Amino acid sequence: MKKLTLPEKLERFPPVVVRLLARSGRGGGAIVAIGDEDVARFGGLARREVVHISKLTSWDHIDIATFLGFLKGCRADFDDRDWLRKNTAYMRNIRRLPRYLTRSPHWSSTFEPLIRIWVSTQQ
Repeated sequence: MKKLTLPEKLERFPPVVVRLLARSGRGGGAIVAIGDEDVARFGGLARREVVHISKLTSWDHIDIATFLGFLKGCRADFDDRDWLRKNTAYMRNIRRLPRYLTRSPHWSSTFEPLIRIWVSTQQ
């Protein structure tokens, strides 16, 4: 994979996609979706900010500090080539909804609406 420019990363991974990729438990443990409260706590943001940003399809009008906090809260790292490579491949090859999302207690309240937002941008 060629090195992506920042604009390419921002386009490939808009806020809604970053939020859908927010998961923990890799490395042998069960993979679970990270809830809004945890994203807020890890990223130093208010929960309402996380909820708002998660629904966005572009990074336009998001200040740098909020952008970095959201990435940190979602455990996303645009400077980590492995993270970029793995998640680019994951999003490209996704054929069904990930279990870590559909099995989350937040599926119907959080992740299902975000999937709808993301899918609407792909058509």
